[in-house]
Amino acid sequence: RRWRIGPIPRVPPGAGKVTKNVVFDDGVAYALKWKPFYEFEVEEGEALFFPPGWIHETYNTDPGCTNALTTQFAMPKPIHYYRNYYNRMRRVGDLSSCWEEVAGWANFGNRLPKAYARYDEAVTQAEKQFTKLDADKDGQLTLEEFKKGVPAGRKGITPPTYEGSFLWYDLDLDDKVTKEELVDTFARWSETEFHIGQEKEKNPERFKPDMTYDAEPSKKKGGKKKGKGKKGSEL
Repeated sequence: RRWRIGPIPRVPPGAGKVTKNVVFDDGVAYALKWKPFYEFEVEEGEALFFPPGWIHETYNTDPGCTNALTTQFAMPKPIHYYRNYYNRMRRVGDLSSCWEEVAGWANFGNRLPKAYARYDEAVTQAEKQFTKLDADKDGQLTLEEFKKGVPAGRKGITPPTYEGSFLWYDLDLDDKVTKEELVDTFARWSETEFHIGQEKEKNPERFKPDMTYDAEPSKKKGGKKKGKGKKGSEL
């Protein structure tokens, strides 16, 4: 079976958002002139595993009648993928079912604010959170400290919120979270949410994400908002 596949497209600042509908439904990507990031064939007996939200197309290359199985996995949670692609996944409704859980990791299981702080103010909030979690005052956080300072979340949730939050902030996967990792990542998340709140909701047919996968983002007018932010400070 031949596969053409690619990640969630980039959404340039000022391009708006579509958070109340699915954007990349069947056939939509073609109308937006989608070009796949990867093209390959999966042979008999092989399997393909890819992250949530990726646009994909398959074509049966075998001349005979064949069977294929597609399934979805709840675990492991792709926490680092969600963080690295957060700016994209929050501007389209295709992964809206994941937003609440992801926000719980980013906000340490706390209630979400009515208004998100800009980067500089969020730095101050994150520094206070780090001090609160750093029980032994050694300047770095362990999973055990997250377990003591961050709620587990609703019963049966996997992973617990404290573990998901720890993994969200452990950028280099060294089993500890430094102050720099937590403060900068939290501030970037808050700045991202601020900008998403400023973007205009659009109808899916009028939405124009960047489908090119070019190294540099397509330039769009607009997107600048007044306030104390830091240049390039979104996730």
